[in-house]
Amino acid sequence: MQTEATEREVAAAITQSLRVSGSVFDIVHVVANDFRGQAPRARDILEGDIVTVFVETSGPDGHWVELGAIYAIGRVSDRRRLLARRVIGALAGAAEHVRVDQEYGVLAENLGDAGRPTVGFGHGTGVDEIPVTVAPGARTRLRDGEAIVLHPSLTDPARGDAAGVANTFLTGPHGGTALSAHPLTLHHVSRTRTHLQ
Repeated sequence: MQTEATEREVAAAITQSLRVSGSVFDIVHVVANDFRGQAPRARDILEGDIVTVFVETSGPDGHWVELGAIYAIGRVSDRRRLLARRVIGALAGAAEHVRVDQEYGVLAENLGDAGRPTVGFGHGTGVDEIPVTVAPGARTRLRDGEAIVLHPSLTDPARGDAAGVANTFLTGPHGGTALSAHPLTLHHVSRTRTHLQ
């Protein structure tokens, strides 16, 4: 994906890659600086942006997964870097609480300690079912083998910038197993580099 592209162009390249890999249905968010779950825009990705990339995909078996990471484009302000680190830290901290018999509400409370979300805290996932929402007060408990998505997204109240990350976890008797370590890093992209990783 070219870094000198619009949000829509990057999202289209990701979508094409997912489809070639067998995705049956997908939702791709690529948003610079103000992620609130909106569709990608015709806005150029610029030096100093923090870009939230969220990918939700379903394969031929109908099972959904979600993954999201933050990319720092070129030189990024300390405030934006701090926002990205707060979001990543919220995911890392909440992941410790993904375990059998944990209430969804406890996960929400842990994520809520980091700040108010722009797109919610997360949800259950699976095959064509209505997922349980990770929300304060939710009493539903995680079951062994259940997949859950956590997606903290926070705003910098001083500037209005917003960013988010996401990961899918498989709940087991010894805690949650993350789909990927990718969301736990702020990925730096030089303006001279030609592709996001």
